[in-house]
Amino acid sequence: MIKRLFAKIFASKPPHGKIDFTDVQSILVNPIGSAVGDAIVLTAALGQLRFTYPRAKIGVISHPRNEFIFKNNPLNVELVKQSIFYALTHRNKWQLFLDCSPRFTTKGILFSFLLNFSYVICFEKEIKKSYNTSTVKNYNEYISQLDHIHLSQLLTLTSLNQYLRDQSTKYRLPSVEKEEGNINQFIKKDKLNVMVCPFGSTRQLDPQEFKTIMKRALEGNEGKFHLMFPQGHQSTLYLLSDANITQTILPRQTLAQWFCLISKADLVIAVDSAAVHVACTYQRPLVAFYGGKRPSIQFAPLPYMGSFAITPIHPMPKNFNGIMKGYDLQNTAAKIKNVVLQKQLF
Repeated sequence: MIKRLFAKIFASKPPHGKIDFTDVQSILVNPIGSAVGDAIVLTAALGQLRFTYPRAKIGVISHPRNEFIFKNNPLNVELVKQSIFYALTHRNKWQLFLDCSPRFTTKGILFSFLLNFSYVICFEKEIKKSYNTSTVKNYNEYISQLDHIHLSQLLTLTSLNQYLRDQSTKYRLPSVEKEEGNINQFIKKDKLNVMVCPFGSTRQLDPQEFKTIMKRALEGNEGKFHLMFPQGHQSTLYLLSDANITQTILPRQTLAQWFCLISKADLVIAVDSAAVHVACTYQRPLVAFYGGKRPSIQFAPLPYMGSFAITPIHPMPKNFNGIMKGYDLQNTAAKIKNVVLQKQLF
């Protein structure tokens, strides 16, 4: 009841300001989420905005988890904290607001009300009892059916689409070249360096199934490979029992160092996680494991040569978290071999 009353007071009407989409001066973006992968995917849309409005002030509501992605980014975006103090001191400073967050929140509603945007484009939100499209009306456009597109193309569903000068889905990250001196010690020049990320924050590959796939994929060429695993208590579960394969569990690293390592990898094998999108940024040969009958269109790998998405024989429930298994072992191993051959890694 209190939330419904709050929405009626602060979110019952859309902004009345007008905006000329041919000459937008300032744009604030609320990301899809705070995760690193979410931020990377969003940089495609930010790049489209920057190319279309080269002189505009573009801001992104940041979070400690994703701050590195936006800080010192070549797209020149301003980092904004979603605080009431910021909203009070920056009222009427932003024209266009792109709210990509997955749900309406009390803080978000008040933040938007206080900033008093000229025009708001709101992307699909979870339906909650108190906050939903019936109770919250603080936007000019509401964009739904995002599950039918890749999130790097979300701006094409809005009124901005006809004004965009660039609709490319290229990801843009801060330069990591200065980290090469810190990561070169982990790159084996006489080996094929494979970055293996078999687990993310909520899901992971079945260790035994992973070992079986890799044994088949590397068979006959074991001595040519160097497998690199991220730091984590699960990492030892994925080490292959073959002395001919060089394997390293990497020490804890900064995001910049991790990105740099992926950019230098000859092949990336990863569960659906940020590692997939980092590999796509640098267009590294990629084999990405997903849990559904097909990769979620929203977060699927960008299409390019040597990029494969693997799905299980029997799909897991939507939004599944936990151990991912049930892949076609022979077919998956063959696809890994195919990526290696395509890129002439031998």
